[in-house]
Amino acid sequence: QEGGEGDSRLQTPESRVKSQEGGEGDSRLQTPESRVKSQEGEEGDSRLQTQKSRVKSQEGGEGDSRLQTPDSRLLVVGVSGGTDSICLLHVLLQLRDKLGIDLHVAHLNHQLRGAEADADAEHVSNLARQLGIAATIQKRDVTESRVKSQESRVRGGRDGDSRLSTLDSRLLFDSRSSIEEAAREVRYAFFAEVARATGAGAVAVGHTADDQAETLLMHLIRGTGLLGLRGMQPLSRWRLLDGAQLTVIRPLLAVSREETEAYCAACDLSTRLDSSNISSKYLRNRIRAELMPVLMEYNPRIRESLSRAACTIAADIAHLDEEVARLWDSVAVERHFDSAQDRHDAVALDNRAFSALSPALRRHLLRSILGRLLGDLRDIELVHIEGLLNVLVRPAGKRLSLPGDLVFHGSYTESLITRSKDAPCPLPPLTGEHHLAIPGETMLPGWRVRARVIESKPCPVDDAGYNHAPRTEDFGGGL
Repeated sequence: QEGGEGDSRLQTPESRVKSQEGGEGDSRLQTPESRVKSQEGEEGDSRLQTQKSRVKSQEGGEGDSRLQTPDSRLLVVGVSGGTDSICLLHVLLQLRDKLGIDLHVAHLNHQLRGAEADADAEHVSNLARQLGIAATIQKRDVTESRVKSQESRVRGGRDGDSRLSTLDSRLLFDSRSSIEEAAREVRYAFFAEVARATGAGAVAVGHTADDQAETLLMHLIRGTGLLGLRGMQPLSRWRLLDGAQLTVIRPLLAVSREETEAYCAACDLSTRLDSSNISSKYLRNRIRAELMPVLMEYNPRIRESLSRAACTIAADIAHLDEEVARLWDSVAVERHFDSAQDRHDAVALDNRAFSALSPALRRHLLRSILGRLLGDLRDIELVHIEGLLNVLVRPAGKRLSLPGDLVFHGSYTESLITRSKDAPCPLPPLTGEHHLAIPGETMLPGWRVRARVIESKPCPVDDAGYNHAPRTEDFGGGL
């Protein structure tokens, strides 16, 4: 995956993988001659061979790193039965010995397509048995898991110990969650359970360059910031309900769907067709069937163009992450308001230091804060970031409700983002005795006190001879 320009072929027994990021090029996955564009780096000839397999770390950085899970040689492979996942499983099987990995198949029946889904599960089970690979195949009712209860939705970093049951993991979603999103959440929770049960440290999934292009277009249509334009990453980590992280790798992210289909046909691999993938009621399917063909009329290589843009944005975000980490201690402070261990209950911002940052760093810092408190940014939209930026211009006395029961409290010198039930008094602490300038202005820690002398007025007396309680209007609006 590193090196100079060249032809990159994926064969058995000799496999060559071209870098997934970088220059233009025709990237085909065929048998016996296949070309796969590499997952990282600049243009180059990158080989995955039987005698010598080199896989560059998918998170970046120089170096030769073997493809194996962080804590073990075992890699869970998510297999739906479709072309992409079958292709992924077969390629990993051919390279298993030279990559130094063991494989375990994981398949989840979401119980959304009746007999068709049952047939998919049976197909994957039979395939794993034929290939001699251990498999975990289960059913989960996604419709039951899609509950409209934001209050009950608990993720890593929140209060409480909410753990996924091996037999029944139910995730709770707000009213905006689609059935697709619910299915994805339940599926990755299942992958995490399989990884924990088998001792695997990572899960491989079969997302392709087509999936990446569709994802980017979906984000653009719905509205997104930089993070949405980054798309899927070759390596990412999902934060689970119990605060643990699941490592997910996507070895085929630069391979087209056409190439996986050609590979399966050449290797005589039987695959399944998910009928929901052709239903027009899903936005992704409409993008695939209607929008992509139109865009390809303008740019036949639109898929590669979108992938390159995502890689460029990912590099920019990585730089912003580094800058936020570097300046964190000078702008933000993590605070705890209960005895929960390893949970960040609140983050305090130094208003003056924050206002001195560039707009890009302000936005990214706020995203980082919300990500730490929530565990992920799935509920955070651009409108929430802009809302925070607006109140931070004049934060004193401001309060703003955010997703996940988060609340922003503003004061003169410091602002706090925390959960409503954990929120301390938003006013700065004031202890001891202090002399006030009357009239005049007195600066105290976290406070600015202005005082003036007003003219004394007698309280009005009514006909019965009673004095009225003082009213602000009695003092000419000066109180």
